[in-house]
Amino acid sequence: MNQAGFEGLRAAAPQRRPFIVSRSGWAGMQRWAWNWTGDVSSTWESMRQQIATVVGLGLSGIPYSGSDIGGFSGVPDDELYLRWLQMSVCMPYCRTHSVRGVPPREPWCFGEPTKRILASWIRFRYRLLPYLYTLAHLASESGVPLIRPLWWPDVDIDVDDAFLVGHALLVAPVTEPGARERTVPLPPGGWASVWGDGRVGAAPVHAPLERIPVLARAGCVVPLDDGWAEPGGPCHVEGDSAGTTVAGAGGIGIGVALDHAPRLLAFHCWADEDGVATGVCVDDAGDGDGPTRRDDVRVEEARPGATARCTWERSGDFPAPPVVRVVLHGLSVTRAVADGVEVPVTGAGVECAAFSELTLEGLAPAAPAGA
Repeated sequence: MNQAGFEGLRAAAPQRRPFIVSRSGWAGMQRWAWNWTGDVSSTWESMRQQIATVVGLGLSGIPYSGSDIGGFSGVPDDELYLRWLQMSVCMPYCRTHSVRGVPPREPWCFGEPTKRILASWIRFRYRLLPYLYTLAHLASESGVPLIRPLWWPDVDIDVDDAFLVGHALLVAPVTEPGARERTVPLPPGGWASVWGDGRVGAAPVHAPLERIPVLARAGCVVPLDDGWAEPGGPCHVEGDSAGTTVAGAGGIGIGVALDHAPRLLAFHCWADEDGVATGVCVDDAGDGDGPTRRDDVRVEEARPGATARCTWERSGDFPAPPVVRVVLHGLSVTRAVADGVEVPVTGAGVECAAFSELTLEGLAPAAPAGA
């Protein structure tokens, strides 16, 4: 059935990329469809189970999956719905859905402060899209899932309530009512909070209602869309503006546009102890089977007192965006030169046209700042 639906859509609109969501199937369905985890109940226990379910689906060869935010059959309170959405924002398939006859649960139906926090996390979802889109491309090539267990690929960690998003990010959802911190078991290597708390260990991590622990692995470059940044919100960089947001449905104000292109593609770099960070970004037109572009980004000597060198190798026929941002987390920059031309330094980031080599001078330790 999934294959028939795919082939039918392909025949009806050959210029489009078929998109099918199926509730059931076997290994192999990922060639034709995404899926979701079914009609789960609106309980904290069910929310926690979705982590193991989505991880298990990915390990079984089905990488594009997610759950109904808030559960399907029930009425989640504000806290359960919010914590469920915070988790789902970091998963491949992110949607809210419910059985008929229950109160509306669109994000703008909640009161404050829940509605404000939900809007902030929906913006964060849009910031994550370049990274999630890259992982989707890589999954289609290799089968490696977007959502991975903490033991991936060979670490001795037995945890089923946290997960990796690709290689670079670790997400630890809050799955108990009233909890405002949680212990995060970490794979080897350095980890830093994307919310600006600096390096973290396995001790309890602060998790107020406004956020859950999202950690970046040292040595990684993560592509984000900084056009969705909001002052004081998740992954804010000093010097960011809120972007050109407009009122959305119900006044939630996220300003969703149908254009696939990132508002401002940004390479966020968390260097390791040797001052090195690497990452990949893959992009295309957002629909159809046209050309793609792969970005391989590498940063060297990103440490205090040194001059960092960032190289950006592009392959493929899809054009690069006219402006990009580069951010070295934990460091301040006084001068930047892109392909021999000096470019302005804005807050914690540097914005410039597409480049092959960018040098970042006058590096010094910076106060912790979010992504």
